[in-house]
Amino acid sequence: FQSPNLEECIHPAFRPSNGISFPELQELDATDTRYKYNEPLNVIGKLCSFCDEPFSLHPSERLKRMDQAVKANPLVRRRWDPTNPSALQLPFALTADYCQLHHSERNIIPQGLELGWPSQIDWDLLRF
Repeated sequence: FQSPNLEECIHPAFRPSNGISFPELQELDATDTRYKYNEPLNVIGKLCSFCDEPFSLHPSERLKRMDQAVKANPLVRRRWDPTNPSALQLPFALTADYCQLHHSERNIIPQGLELGWPSQIDWDLLRF
């Protein structure tokens, strides 16, 4: 990192003049049908396209609808990830609710049910 030549500090794979190209990472034309972002949610062994976390084996209908909605966003772009072939990219603000819901369905809700927490709130029993 002490070299006066900045090019020597950058890994060759990330240098702009390295001649390496990844056509699957380039922006796609809206009419390009090589990738289908809004494929049905197939959860067995599936990772989230946006955060790479595993899905619940039984996603809710709400999560399925959110999956279709975020993948239909025109800003969605393919991203390369060797462990997740369906990896996509969107700004975090557009995927946060979606990723929070699938995280909750896989981790938080089962843990709460295991600890005996109710799955429905009886509002009449609560005092205000």
